[in-house]
Amino acid sequence: MLYIFHVETGTMMTFDMNLALESVGHLKRIICKDYKIPEEKQVLLISGGESLDPTSRVCSYSAGTDTSPIFLFSKLVIESPSPPLPSVDYESSPDMKNCVDSCIDMPPTYETVVHRAQLAQQFHDLAKKQTSTCEKLVHDQHLQQQGWAAVVANLDDITSAFRNRSQLFVQNFNQYLKSRGYHVEILHNFSQDLSLLSKIPVLPALLNDIPRHVDGSLDKDSTAFSLLQWISSKDNQSCLEQIGDQCLRGLEQFSESMLDVLHGEINDTLEKLDNVDMKEVKGLEARLYGLEKLMFEAHRIVREQSDLAQAFLQNQTRAGNIGDTSILPDLCASHSRQLQLMLKNHMQLEGILQRCIDAKKELSSNLHIRLGWIMYIEGKISDLDNKLSIYHENLKRLKRHLDVVEQIHLTPQVYIAAVVEVVRRRKFSTEFLQWANCLADHSLNLHDAEVTTRKTFYETISNHFLFVLFPGMEDFPPAFALNRPEPFDQDLPNLFEEDIEYLKQKLPKFADELVVPPKELLHCVSAVPPLSEYMTKGNQSCENESNKYCDIEKEVLAYGETLLRPSEFKQTDSQLSSATDGKKQSVRDWKEASVEGFEHIGAVERTDTFLKPTHKHKSADFGQKMSTKERQKIFRTQSDGDIKTISKYFTSSDLYFESSGQPTTDFYIDDSMPSSCTESNAASGPGRGSLLKHKHELIASLQKQLMEKNTTLLNTQVSGHFYFLECDQKAHLK
Repeated sequence: MLYIFHVETGTMMTFDMNLALESVGHLKRIICKDYKIPEEKQVLLISGGESLDPTSRVCSYSAGTDTSPIFLFSKLVIESPSPPLPSVDYESSPDMKNCVDSCIDMPPTYETVVHRAQLAQQFHDLAKKQTSTCEKLVHDQHLQQQGWAAVVANLDDITSAFRNRSQLFVQNFNQYLKSRGYHVEILHNFSQDLSLLSKIPVLPALLNDIPRHVDGSLDKDSTAFSLLQWISSKDNQSCLEQIGDQCLRGLEQFSESMLDVLHGEINDTLEKLDNVDMKEVKGLEARLYGLEKLMFEAHRIVREQSDLAQAFLQNQTRAGNIGDTSILPDLCASHSRQLQLMLKNHMQLEGILQRCIDAKKELSSNLHIRLGWIMYIEGKISDLDNKLSIYHENLKRLKRHLDVVEQIHLTPQVYIAAVVEVVRRRKFSTEFLQWANCLADHSLNLHDAEVTTRKTFYETISNHFLFVLFPGMEDFPPAFALNRPEPFDQDLPNLFEEDIEYLKQKLPKFADELVVPPKELLHCVSAVPPLSEYMTKGNQSCENESNKYCDIEKEVLAYGETLLRPSEFKQTDSQLSSATDGKKQSVRDWKEASVEGFEHIGAVERTDTFLKPTHKHKSADFGQKMSTKERQKIFRTQSDGDIKTISKYFTSSDLYFESSGQPTTDFYIDDSMPSSCTESNAASGPGRGSLLKHKHELIASLQKQLMEKNTTLLNTQVSGHFYFLECDQKAHLK
């Protein structure tokens, strides 16, 4: 079954379940047919306040059961001045008091016992019927409460939607008021704008129906076609004047005072919507709770009536079975007292039933008043909402007309700017295409030549066994700017500089705006130097940096010679040379060298003291590989004179002296050498002991001087080396 609850009367309606597959509009027609409620006066809601759409199916809504029915509201009943009578499905009960009195007066016979048992059963049946009616009345009041909650929820939804629409209207109206003064000023000068448009000629190239000479010059003999005439051909000039008049009337109507009036009506309506006293039925929850307690009492009475009725039946059965008439007087006396008790219980159930009926009447009457207020407030919202909608549409129409008026006001400036822009674009597209085509041709030739050269060399070396030593030989240059760009700006009107000069003559007032950008700006793309110039500049920069690097390197080397070869070392060199018989031996690692290696410390020639300058690319690679922390360590070490700490950050190719042949200052701890070294050297041949002693004496005398000179020399070399790196990096960047 499909359940629909009529909230005003508290009546549950049942329909065939097949109606759930029909539309809501069809259901309304069935209700109108069965219950005489017009379709336009019906309002169908579900729990939560959602209103049923007449075009939707009934089954699309989660409602229609006995616990969650569809709530029906009849505007016809709500508009009635008198509240409706609640439906009570209960027939009036007979006068049970008279029945009890007549039964008590009967003689104590078996027929009296049977009659009293029947009366007791009647009391029990009436109790069950009264309790069932009370339960239905209480359930109806619960459903009425749910129906009222659905109405309030629906009102809240309507209020929220109305508040949003009103806020949107006020926001749009405020935006309109911000520009109202500007539009008023434009409308006051609207006739002057139309007069100016009548003086501005439309260039023939902009009109399809007017021929234009091949050379692009204007046809001076043709009659000038003004912008006003062109606009009037699209829309009548009188229509433009009418738009201006309508805008003036609209600006006068939609003023700040009008917004204040509307704002006051909106606030007044919203204040009425926030009436909590009307939305909330105070005491209804307590009323329903009290009715539930009465239902518990009614069920207790029903159980008691049932027990008494069963006792009457049992006594009747026993009396019939025994057949002893002597027990009938006592049994009838006991039945009289029990009938009085059942009559009392019956009167209590009558009171509970009447209280439930009265509660439903009061709730129906209360809801009738509140539903009337709901209809009034929703009607006011609807009227004000329709009013705002009309004003909103008029305001949007006024804005569209004002946009037309503003465009007419700005037409001269836009027209002139568009003409200048077309001429500028034509110049730019011509220059750009010339430059881009030249670039594409040059890039294509250069790319093809390079690819051909690489392919030829690749075919030569690819089959040779040395090919594995030269990886990357199969790479080719990427394709860059090999195709000419597609022409653009082909659909622009044929406007040229002579057209601008013509407009200057016709409109001297706008001469300052009829200016094309300088030609230098248009030729900026063609001013880009070709690739050969970049290559020439790059080679010259590299040569300059290389020469600068060599000059600095020579200066550092010369300064190092003055430090390493002072006059004090002349005698030492001659002594070491005589000790080694003038023989110069190759420098070896001090860990593997024999004693003879020490004699080369002073005897080494000046040209062997420093390494030959490495290629600048090696210096650059060294500078790139060295981290910042290592450089900081080197600079900190310069102040300490620790050559060993500095030396570990350089390879033999990076330093400017032979570290493998010349021991560091950390090697000479004292005058005595390790025993292993002494013994091995002494055993190398006869006469080596005296020679070693002589060398030790010479070395001991030079140790102090050598430490000082090496510290000074290393500081100079490290500074020069980093200077080379900076110069080399700058050269590469350039």
